[in-house]
Amino acid sequence: MIKSLGKVFNPTKAVSSLLDTGEETCVTFEFDHVQHYSTGLSITIAVVCYYNEGELHAAFTTDLDSLSKTIDEQADGFQHAYTNLIEALQLSDINLKIPLKLDTGQIPKPWGREIWYTGIEERGICTIQGVPLPWILDAFATIITGTKKLTPILLKILDPSPREVLGDLYFELHRQKREVYVVTHVDENAWSDSVGEIRLGFNPDIIDDYADEQQFKDAYLTSVNNYRLVRDKIDNRLDEIRSEAQVAEDGLVPAKTVSDWYSKIDPSLLTQEQHLREAMNLFTAKCSLQVGDVIQVNPRVPHSLQHGVRVIEFQTPHYERYILSFAQKVLTQNQWDTKEALDQAQISSVGVTEIQQLSETESLIADFEEFKVTRILLQPGTDETIDADHYCLVISVEGSLTLGKQQLLPEEGYYIPACADPVAISNTGTQPATLLIAQPTQ
Repeated sequence: MIKSLGKVFNPTKAVSSLLDTGEETCVTFEFDHVQHYSTGLSITIAVVCYYNEGELHAAFTTDLDSLSKTIDEQADGFQHAYTNLIEALQLSDINLKIPLKLDTGQIPKPWGREIWYTGIEERGICTIQGVPLPWILDAFATIITGTKKLTPILLKILDPSPREVLGDLYFELHRQKREVYVVTHVDENAWSDSVGEIRLGFNPDIIDDYADEQQFKDAYLTSVNNYRLVRDKIDNRLDEIRSEAQVAEDGLVPAKTVSDWYSKIDPSLLTQEQHLREAMNLFTAKCSLQVGDVIQVNPRVPHSLQHGVRVIEFQTPHYERYILSFAQKVLTQNQWDTKEALDQAQISSVGVTEIQQLSETESLIADFEEFKVTRILLQPGTDETIDADHYCLVISVEGSLTLGKQQLLPEEGYYIPACADPVAISNTGTQPATLLIAQPTQ
């Protein structure tokens, strides 16, 4: 038997009331969900919720008519009714008392691709068992987050092409966003010694050549503008080639295709581009990266991960950036933000990322105001228990792991609700295993 609560204004409050009774029940309710991350329009979502001591299950649908008809057909006990209903409507059963596997979405980029786990914006909306993450967060809010800030920490993988220049990310900065990268792979075709790079901040030796920061900024801006003039000529020619190939103006193409297109451009122009690019990049600082290295990127610090260096990234959920330069055409905006970025950029040299060793197996690799990230190293046959008041994001880096009763493969990510039961992460293999855990601090 399923009880209908009708449309509710505060779905989380409605669910909390059910939990407070401590009695087995199955209910359905509707609520209006504003898609602030995409169209801005409101949609009505129905939730079917089953609760019993130690269990909390939910299913979501926007097909209100089919749900209403199917509910009328349910006459069995609460659990039976819930199971029969979700099977009849082919809805995902989301068990909020256990770790929830995050579906991944691939976002193509001119430099390669991003793999998203928790992104919620117009370019991509991540899901759990096919259900949009913002639906779940809106319905259960603090019950599953344990914090008033419902938007999750952003978890993604940056996977640049191994091709030099074409695989280099934007040289950009953020006003608010904080990021931490963990290097998981360095392509040996790009870096024969397995040591990659990131551009991070500005070159202190070049800074010292100028009387003050403003003179340095002016010189760098002049260098960028000189490069931009040639960059535009090349991009205009590439647009012509793109049009001849009948490829959409904003369509992404494989790096190999772009390389082929470059062969059709005046060699003298390409030589000029290379010289001006190298002159521009002299103003920036580079940092070597190997597998396992950690890089923290704070606000106002320009940065550009280089080709062939794959990283797991955690960041605050801010979607803003200022592009100082890019060795390709930027498809998402018509101009660079060099002047505006320089006005707020940190010019002084960037400090080395500090990693705090908490124990023999655990290190704190990021301790930001908004969230923290720990790296766990488990030896074969050992385990670690997660029992937190806030939600956690877990992703495996390497090794054979289990998360509760579920196998945890490398680069699989999980959202562990605040209301979930304590869960053990175990190394079931014969080699050491590594995982990352992110938690909000507020």
